[in-house]
Amino acid sequence: VLLISLFGIFPVFFGFYMSFHKWKVFKGRFLGFENYNRILGDISSFWIFVLGLLCLIFSYWLWS
Repeated sequence: VLLISLFGIFPVFFGFYMSFHKWKVFKGRFLGFENYNRILGDISSFWIFVLGLLCLIFSYWLWS
C-alpha cells in the first residue's frame, strides 16, 4: 500500500499541484489557471492534443 501511494497516487496529485505554478529551479510562483488558458486558448495546440489522444486510443485498440 505504501509503494502504491508513493509511486502511483502521489505523482498524480503532485503533478496537478505543479500545473498551477510556474516552476523554476529555485522558486516557482502561483499562476492559477494561466497554464490551462494558454494551452486551451490556442486552438492549434488543442487540436494537436486531440490528435495525439486519438492516436493513443487507436494504438491501444490496435494492440488489444
